[in-house]
Amino acid sequence: MTSTVRSHKGLVTKKNQIVLAWLEESSQFLQTAQQTNTQHEHSKELALAVSMCDEYPQLLEVSLTKLTEAFDKLEDTTDEDEDRIDKYIETVGETIIRLHAHRSNLKKTLQEDNTGKSTGTEEYAGSQQTEIQRVNDEVLKRFKESIEKREDGYYVRLPWKENHPDLPDNKALALKRLKKVLEIYQKDDEILQAYDNTFTDQLQKGVIEETSENPADCGSRGLTAGALSDHTWWKGPSFINKVDYATLTEIEKDEEVITATMDSIAHISTEQPNDQIIDLTRYSSLEKAQRVLVYALRFIGKSSIHFTEERKTEIQRNIPALKAMSRSQNITGAEMHESRMCIIRDHQKHYVDEHLIKSQKELNIREDEQGVLRCYGRLKKADISLTARTPIYIAPKTALISIYL
Repeated sequence: MTSTVRSHKGLVTKKNQIVLAWLEESSQFLQTAQQTNTQHEHSKELALAVSMCDEYPQLLEVSLTKLTEAFDKLEDTTDEDEDRIDKYIETVGETIIRLHAHRSNLKKTLQEDNTGKSTGTEEYAGSQQTEIQRVNDEVLKRFKESIEKREDGYYVRLPWKENHPDLPDNKALALKRLKKVLEIYQKDDEILQAYDNTFTDQLQKGVIEETSENPADCGSRGLTAGALSDHTWWKGPSFINKVDYATLTEIEKDEEVITATMDSIAHISTEQPNDQIIDLTRYSSLEKAQRVLVYALRFIGKSSIHFTEERKTEIQRNIPALKAMSRSQNITGAEMHESRMCIIRDHQKHYVDEHLIKSQKELNIREDEQGVLRCYGRLKKADISLTARTPIYIAPKTALISIYL
């Protein structure tokens, strides 16, 4: 393995050990508080521990994601390497499950002490809410006092709070990236010329404009009162005054053109938002993605142990694959099959719609008993296996098709 992967493995191990040590210490503290019936005296500490239980899983997941990303970039990996990574994923998953269980115990302890001192954070939260309300009332009061009626309407001042922080911008970050790009391509005159041609073309077409002509800058960068009085925000950029609106004629409405255009738009296939259950672009093979999803499903199943029966039933109804998950140390064939079906169903949900099915009538796309879309076309009478006669439909030019074949 490369030094990058080893480095990430070390970080994951170290963070996991830190969290486990904190869990042990926090559990002992909670047990002592429960035995001595002093929850109300330590309510703030308990509330802080709850917030730590919310933060630690994110910390572990970020490190684990970096480790798996670095591992997936390796070209030559063995089954032994993959088993080691899977072990890291499973170990961190168990720690996260323990954090969720500990959080539930902490919350339960805080809620049981309902004497008014139990929450520990109520007094703090109450005073904080009071202060926020006081500031809002004061700002609203100043806003109402600033209302001024003139001949052409009412004028008000923007209700800025006192000592408000400056609006952040990404100027420094953008400039740094620009310099970095320039450093990379400064010796490649052809690419730099291509960049320049693109900017020039966009400027000529009015797609972009010089920043000095952008009225919106006053809102994002700020202005003094004197500069605002004669800013382009009031009258717009200078180039709009060069247009002779009197010479513009109304475009003739051609019904045939409009109909054809609308029909073309209806057939445009847009890229779907990347909100799938697993980012397949990160994996070099479908098998790797399946294994990761199995561990994720196992984690969900373990996390729901302390839920009510009604909640468990609802989760299993929404995620049927949980029924196939086992507690075996090794991944079973049934789990791999179910995770594969999950990935395919999620893929079809994002890339297949009613219009596509209608446009592919010759494929006779229909849903099978597992909710997977298959093609019941000309092969249905062929002397081959059932899965070969009814192949699964996968959208072309997608991440799944690139790792499926």
